[in-house]
Amino acid sequence: MAKPIDEAKHAAILSSAIHCINLHGLHATTSAIAKGAGVSAGTLFVYFPDKVTLLNSLYLALKSEIMTSLAHAFPAEGTIKVKAFHAWKTYVIWARQHPERRHVLQQLMLSCFITEEAHQKAQAMLKEVHDVLAELGNSRNGNNVAFITSVITSLAETTIDFVLKAPADENKIIDMGFRMFWQALEISPDQQ
Repeated sequence: MAKPIDEAKHAAILSSAIHCINLHGLHATTSAIAKGAGVSAGTLFVYFPDKVTLLNSLYLALKSEIMTSLAHAFPAEGTIKVKAFHAWKTYVIWARQHPERRHVLQQLMLSCFITEEAHQKAQAMLKEVHDVLAELGNSRNGNNVAFITSVITSLAETTIDFVLKAPADENKIIDMGFRMFWQALEISPDQQ
């Protein structure tokens, strides 16, 4: 019979992975992660059979945190603009509140270690956001959700960087960044 999972150890391993990856990148060793979690390397491998599984689990845990934030007071009955702004502002605030997690998530999103299955699970988790992006893609020139996602992510990351530099201006910067994104969506080539 398999030993039951100790949620505290599981959480400690993920927390240590965030810390170690933030400091050393994706090359952080499992032994350093185990040490930071206060468990043996053997115990770490009971919870995560290999480093790739650990990284994918961490990626999904971080995406789940974002989803929990986004789901709070999500304006399901709002306009597409209201929904998009909610997702925008919530993500920027999450990233500002958790810079270490944001840094690790950025590394994981660019990593070849994250499987297509994990990406699909994350997309399913963030269904409301993907629905908003799909609606934006369908309502604007072209149906290119991937392009819109890339643009909004780039602009959101820039917005986060400026919020971190000037926290007193957070709301102003969040609003300005979103207005820039929204205006870019509304300008079609034949209107220029």
